[in-house]
Amino acid sequence: MRALVLSLASALVLVAPAAADDDDQASSAPAAAALATARAALAATPQTASRAGAAQVPARGTGLDATLALRDLFLLRGDLSATDREDADALLARPTDSWDSDAFDRGSKVRCREHVCVHFVTSGPDAATLAWVRRTLKVMEATWATEVGRLGYRRPLSDGSLGRPANGGDGRFDVYLTQLADQGLYGYCAPDFRLTARPQVGGGYCVLDDDFARAEYGAAPAETLRVTAAHEFFHAVQFAYDYTEDAWFMESTATWMEEVVADKVDDNRQYLRAGQVRHPELPLDESTPGSLAVYGQWAFWQHVQDEANAAVVRRAWRQAGAYAGAGQTFSIRATTRALAPEGGFVRAYARFAADNLTPGRAYEEGRTWPSAPVETHTLGVGTPTWTRTSTLDHLTSSSVLVRPASRVTDGYRLVVEVDAQRAEVASAAYVVVVRRADGTLTRRLVTADEAGLASVSVPFDHGTVQAVSVTLVNASTRYRCDRGSVWSCEGTPRDDGLEQTLTVTATPVG
Repeated sequence: MRALVLSLASALVLVAPAAADDDDQASSAPAAAALATARAALAATPQTASRAGAAQVPARGTGLDATLALRDLFLLRGDLSATDREDADALLARPTDSWDSDAFDRGSKVRCREHVCVHFVTSGPDAATLAWVRRTLKVMEATWATEVGRLGYRRPLSDGSLGRPANGGDGRFDVYLTQLADQGLYGYCAPDFRLTARPQVGGGYCVLDDDFARAEYGAAPAETLRVTAAHEFFHAVQFAYDYTEDAWFMESTATWMEEVVADKVDDNRQYLRAGQVRHPELPLDESTPGSLAVYGQWAFWQHVQDEANAAVVRRAWRQAGAYAGAGQTFSIRATTRALAPEGGFVRAYARFAADNLTPGRAYEEGRTWPSAPVETHTLGVGTPTWTRTSTLDHLTSSSVLVRPASRVTDGYRLVVEVDAQRAEVASAAYVVVVRRADGTLTRRLVTADEAGLASVSVPFDHGTVQAVSVTLVNASTRYRCDRGSVWSCEGTPRDDGLEQTLTVTATPVG
């Protein structure tokens, strides 16, 4: 095995992981776990898909995520024993490298265009047709044109300085076509070099299936290619910002990018039931390994795009970037900075949580989406008041729907009162939405005062108001970072388990 190390005078040289030390030592527990996860991700056993018609491969994201598994392995490679490092290098290597764990078993060919080179073989288990190679190259160039060209994201780092054969032939971005269906995969990207002066900034390559056959993937090959290219290439873009970022941030924005690049494919809808659209009790920034929520949170970015613009996502990645001139911070803080010019994070998050009660009204394609759960009550003359206390963790919400009884006539109003624990530091807020009988909605964002109290009065007569929804939000973004958690900055949330007491009262006026 060779170590790809460059020693150039520049402070921003490209360098692959260092070679193993002569004095071997045991792998650390986190590094050993990362190696085991990467092995499992690249050796997954195909399952029956949940999507209709798919014969072998599970829906994307239902198995181990190969991109993040290889990212973690690359990060922790230096904490492995010499023997384990050799195994790690075999997993991280490109298919054209002889020590790759799934290397091409014969000489490969390459076809290139302006920005991308596609590597392939024409015989054996990984064989791809020239027509499919041309299609892949066209799709990858179009994806580049959208994500880097039109949307303005950083281009993947060039690997030109690595030299041949380590860089695939030149500095253009490399994509390798192999048979992935038998591994339960659609595609993945792997980092294989980083900047010495900015070690959180790196580059790598992508691997995609060699034909995306309908018999294996259950969908039109061209559509599967487009949506996979959109998602995986954006991971390569992310590497140029900070490949060490939080998993939820990397996966949710990559899944959102599918909607931007391949809007008509709609493959990402399958994840919505795992994210906050359906489960508002799960924190937005949860990055639990194997959780589908990291994909389902793409709806948050779609909501941000719809209410502000798509540039907010790019600004968030710039704030998260680890390169010179970038924000150099972690995912949630980067997001709050990006949303500051758009009315702030609390407003954006609270409106997102409230709109998930009626996705058909809030999102262009929301009529096919699941919706957030809501507890429903009816208030009348005999039972005018109802109270509930909710315990909310950071970046979660809870909603109730209150209906006026038939005897709640003209002149009635609904008084909504909230008593929120530690409201100021936890950014407690709530959104009141009046659903009128004529189909119109009126939203009102309310934040608690320093004492944690808030009150608002809205129309509530049965003749004109169908219902009033109240969405309580804990929008806290405070953490004690670097604690090894599954939240942002691997930190411990400082404002979990906070209580908010809601009281609603139907009150006659006058």
